[in-house]
Amino acid sequence: MAENQVNPRLHDAHLIALEKAQDALEDALRDTDFDAAERINMEMRERFAGLAHVHADQIRQDLPRLSAIIGRHTQARNDLLEQVACLQRNQRRTQAVIAAYAKH
Repeated sequence: MAENQVNPRLHDAHLIALEKAQDALEDALRDTDFDAAERINMEMRERFAGLAHVHADQIRQDLPRLSAIIGRHTQARNDLLEQVACLQRNQRRTQAVIAAYAKH
């Protein structure tokens, strides 16, 4: 690219879509809507994968914004895993109580 040319930025619509999806993912987790959270998570993964086809100069221009989105997404995924693990533990405890009760 010539020195006097300005590097194009990522299309704002793409970044806005990622930010809106992230907001929706966080809302779904707050509401414990795991089906919606999983669907949104998959959509975001596809959008992130789409960045592989974007020129590095474009990504570099919006790196702080992308880093913030990726950080929030990572935290939301960790929160989702934690919530699911807690539900699974509670389910195992409930099943153990039911099994013990059924023996009597």
